[in-house]
Amino acid sequence: ERARNALRVRVAESRADDRIPRSIIETSPVSALIEILLSEGASEEAWAVALEYGCDDRLWLALARAREADHPLDSISVYEGEVESQIETKTNRGYRAAVDCLARIRRLASEAEEPGRFDELLGRMRQQHKPKRNLMALLDKAGW
Repeated sequence: ERARNALRVRVAESRADDRIPRSIIETSPVSALIEILLSEGASEEAWAVALEYGCDDRLWLALARAREADHPLDSISVYEGEVESQIETKTNRGYRAAVDCLARIRRLASEAEEPGRFDELLGRMRQQHKPKRNLMALLDKAGW
């Protein structure tokens, strides 16, 4: 508990000081605090810290996984960004990862009783990335 409180103080100080370059955010007290909170099962608090101070993509994905059951729409928001990131790699591996992430979004949207959210995202992806034949083939193979 003392260590968490000390990290909270450092996080608040780093926010006020704001001299921490974005490139080293993964080694920041913010990231350490989020990782600790997640490991302790305090995903609500970890989410709040991430929203206020930011964190790296790896931690956002960990937060999304931790929140899937209780807050699927929050998770979908994170996964939507991951889909775009994977597509932008312009590799078949990235496209497969994007489709896997879309499958997760589809499941979460269905569980949240908002299947239109997935349909809208899929339509946007198909329109924006139509020239990417390998990606389109993977989406077709998935039956979407």
